[in-house]
Amino acid sequence: MKGIIFVELLHFMDEQLGEAGTEQVIDRAALSHDAAFTGVGNYPSQDAEALVTAGSELTGIETGALCEAFGRFLLLQFEKKYPHLLRHYHCARDLLDHVGSHIHEEVKAIHPGATPPDVTTEECEDGYRVVYRSHRHFAHIACGLIQQCLAFYGEDSQVEWEPGSTPQHASFVIRSSIFEENA
Repeated sequence: MKGIIFVELLHFMDEQLGEAGTEQVIDRAALSHDAAFTGVGNYPSQDAEALVTAGSELTGIETGALCEAFGRFLLLQFEKKYPHLLRHYHCARDLLDHVGSHIHEEVKAIHPGATPPDVTTEECEDGYRVVYRSHRHFAHIACGLIQQCLAFYGEDSQVEWEPGSTPQHASFVIRSSIFEENA
């Protein structure tokens, strides 16, 4: 897993818990390399899971909720660091349609060896569906990214987990609030 995600996860922890709280999370996670992450390094995804689990234990916030909050935070960081990517699209659906074919391809070009999740979109009866597939257990982060993507574009839409979704393979239905009002 790319180091930039770890760096941002620690920034998120600092923002949520303060530096002393982040140190407690790192100590509790018992990482093999003492959380010396760099933005260009590669690290085991189990280390991110250990950090999230430790953060959850220390805060009492369920791991899924913590990951969703991190996903929202992460998109805000991407907005600051890669504004051209977000401004390239005119709405959340445009961006989400191109996560796999554009954004993750750029990630692979910038970070050779990266294995981003497979993210696709498709029409569904009452909106559209975003499907997340990965060998990692981070669908909750994807959900937070989607939520913040909708907020970034000022879209009043709901993100709903489809039944049967798991942390490795999840489907999210995006429903416009306008659609629900007219239903």
